[in-house]
Amino acid sequence: PFSFKFCQTVEGTIQNQESNVYQKPRFNSVAVILSGCGVFDGSEVTETISILIQLQKMNVKVHMFAPNQDQHHVINHTNGEVMNEKRNVLEQSKLFGSEVRDIKTLNAEEFQALLIPGGFGVAKNLSNFAEKGEEFTVNEDVSKAIQDFNNQAKPIGAVCISPILIAKVLGEKKPMITLGKRQTEKDNKWPHSGAIDVAEKLGATTIERSPSAFQIDFSNKIITSPCFMYDGFKKFSTANEGIQLVCQIMEQMHYGKKIVLNDIFQKQNEARLERQGQQAQQQGFQGQYQQGYQGQQQGNESNRNYRNQRKQKNEYQEED
Repeated sequence: PFSFKFCQTVEGTIQNQESNVYQKPRFNSVAVILSGCGVFDGSEVTETISILIQLQKMNVKVHMFAPNQDQHHVINHTNGEVMNEKRNVLEQSKLFGSEVRDIKTLNAEEFQALLIPGGFGVAKNLSNFAEKGEEFTVNEDVSKAIQDFNNQAKPIGAVCISPILIAKVLGEKKPMITLGKRQTEKDNKWPHSGAIDVAEKLGATTIERSPSAFQIDFSNKIITSPCFMYDGFKKFSTANEGIQLVCQIMEQMHYGKKIVLNDIFQKQNEARLERQGQQAQQQGFQGQYQQGYQGQQQGNESNRNYRNQRKQKNEYQEED
């Protein structure tokens, strides 16, 4: 069991100490559930690619799964209109790689963690949330996968809209998740924040987090991040940052070690400080150039004034 005798949670910093630390196999196998390919009718591409890249950088083997069924509908991504054709979710998910398998073959015992990217496919193909709202249901195989990983106390990561599946399937366990923030007049970059109210009605506790932040439910071993629930200018970079943290926290949670996110943030802070130093240096160069330019201008002006004075003096001497 994954138990903690101390846990202090602060946004951006989590410190905890656990008991009964024991050796576990290396974190090297994660199941990822896809819902097609394309933000409006499948898995969100940026989030999915970020997941695949981050896990590969961690030397983790990714096993992708998707339902072998027709999509809810097919969207023309150039104009947003529904097209009069059918596409298979499993076949479309293979755009991320030919090794995508039927979700019916997903066995939680073979993997160390589960991760679900977002995209409208979550609300249309993995469930009917987009159509039914709070009365929605979840695909039976997807629901079984979430329940199996949870029953085996294995980490589950969910980003963007996919935590709504967690709220539906595990609502009785009162999961703690984030779906971003509620949209307000001042902060109007959260167009899908209505999902927060639905999740709370299903029994989940929702915590408002920024797009690159996260929420950890230690008791249920669930890690969530808003990612593309945010529709601001920096949504691509913030989604990538959030997914990196989700993957790293899943790894630490698998080992049952203490989770100190200061360690995770260290490299990001070092990179941020390096960028700030480069910017400051650039600004310094600009400042030096500007000062030198102003000094040169002042010098030129002084020279002109001196020449004018000499010229006037010479003219006066000639008149005398």
